[in-house]
Amino acid sequence: MIFLIQSCTSISQFIKKVEDDNDLWGNVNIDRIKMYFKKGSVIERDKEKYALKIKDSFSRAEKFSQIQYQDSIKVIILENSKEIKDLLGVETSGISFPDDGIIVEIAGVINTLHEKMHLLTIKKWGMPKKWLSEGMAVYSDNKWWGEELYNLSNYLKKHDKRLPLNALQDDKSFDNLNNLYSYPQSGSLVKYIDEIYGRKKLLELWKSNNFEKVLGINAENLIVDWEGALEKHSADGIDYLTRLGIKAE
Repeated sequence: MIFLIQSCTSISQFIKKVEDDNDLWGNVNIDRIKMYFKKGSVIERDKEKYALKIKDSFSRAEKFSQIQYQDSIKVIILENSKEIKDLLGVETSGISFPDDGIIVEIAGVINTLHEKMHLLTIKKWGMPKKWLSEGMAVYSDNKWWGEELYNLSNYLKKHDKRLPLNALQDDKSFDNLNNLYSYPQSGSLVKYIDEIYGRKKLLELWKSNNFEKVLGINAENLIVDWEGALEKHSADGIDYLTRLGIKAE
């Protein structure tokens, strides 16, 4: 997730407040990563372990993205999404601030690559359309709620939760979708493009979002091809909608 703090001039100022408040916040350094945590939290008790997990996930994100990040990284780790909301005004499991090299996320997701991918790719390649940014971040973990992306996308298609065409062209349309449907499908589509057309073409699409010029196919036909390929990946045994508390039709 990419987010801008409204109550501070910049995330850097927010980090400075964290650094200055030694009564509430502690930190630990490991190589180029500086991890902040609340004193007295469960994170403080295992701070070195958490820092090592962040280092490992960031290294895996670099390998997956093929980006070598040279700058320092600051990561604020909190216990739950409510704590992020209390600090930043939005309830989420993680937020990236690529321009500042800062990530805020909950302890339960530090093994995932999602926010690290946002930081790396946007910093290196620039800001693309939302479906590509979120899709690449989801694709890096290759799973969503424990389900393989192709299998889950086939399941969502069969339950009439398809990714609409306009979501690939318009960020507002993408933002209006339920991200529990749009994120895994975007990840699946980005994976498909990467596997069928290659990383070089994916990066060209990242910069232009011009399907016909880059891939030689329009967005509508790309979705047709992708959804056809999904049929090879069984949706049997997936109960995703039930887990969300939604009656599967």
